[in-house]
Amino acid sequence: MNGKELFLKALNFEPTPRVPVAVLDGFTWIVKRDKTSYKNLLNAKDFGASHVIKAYDDFGVDNVCGINISNFFMKYMGGEICYDKIGENFEVTKPPLKTLDEIKNYSVDTIMEKALADEEFLAGLKQVEELKKHYGDEKLIIGISWAPFTFAGMMVGIQNFLAQMFDDEEAGQEIIKFSTELIERLGEKLIEYGADVFMVGDPVASGDMISPGMFEEYALPSIKMTAEKLNDKNIKYFVHICGNTIARVEPLLDSGIALLSVDSIDLDKALSISRGDYTLAGDLNPYEVLQIKTAEEVYQHCVGRIKIAGLSGGFVLMPGCDLAPNIPLENLQAMVKAAHDTK
Repeated sequence: MNGKELFLKALNFEPTPRVPVAVLDGFTWIVKRDKTSYKNLLNAKDFGASHVIKAYDDFGVDNVCGINISNFFMKYMGGEICYDKIGENFEVTKPPLKTLDEIKNYSVDTIMEKALADEEFLAGLKQVEELKKHYGDEKLIIGISWAPFTFAGMMVGIQNFLAQMFDDEEAGQEIIKFSTELIERLGEKLIEYGADVFMVGDPVASGDMISPGMFEEYALPSIKMTAEKLNDKNIKYFVHICGNTIARVEPLLDSGIALLSVDSIDLDKALSISRGDYTLAGDLNPYEVLQIKTAEEVYQHCVGRIKIAGLSGGFVLMPGCDLAPNIPLENLQAMVKAAHDTK
């Protein structure tokens, strides 16, 4: 049974011979190890696919992720981005908006037109296409992006976004609606180019950032809306939320998502809530577990998590966020070995 088949069984809550094991994103790890940049990847002849393939083959996981190109949308709106520094992350250095109500000056159609006329944005889509050509149905191909709620925050700056939401709720809802449509369109494009599923990162929806009430009023509706539209097109929707996530597990029931990726959590409790509704992925802290522990310690920690989850589906062993660039490869391979050994 290959990686994609294992993943799909877990998503369907079917017993598996071992748990699927995956990595989220990993591009900052890749550009650091390969001494390159996001820009260099996108401008390579193969759109950086060979770098991604080498890394994911070295990891030995059951998935592969394409590059996150959603930051380019900020550039098309007048913001500033930085993605040409060797070994460093792709960042938004200047948000395009100062206030929430400025979103009325922009059109999703216009932004998508600019994106599809940009060779570097297209390179991100073509990278996914190259990964699909290489792996076929051997691994689950994941197209990734920022989530609508987090993307809305990034358009004005996270702190400004959260502060202004209280002063102008109507404008807040409008900018979330706008970003939801834009991210949906990106998800559809990634699937068109070969991704099997669409996954978003929603760090602003974390319990470390907003209250349960604010999550249910603002972030959850955008998750449900996106899931509904993508599910209508048979696109599975994965969501990652950083930090404190236990209070997010129950509200996400019946949201339509196929998988929730989490940071450190009470795994037994979370699985007792989520299993049968959506798959839980995690919950290996990228620093406290994967970076500073020895490979043997990582292995034993992962074995413990797998024993809690069992082999009845509904769980994927995975780091609790993007890979920190200094995580040793042998620790990631120890994670994978634990998944293969624990049956």
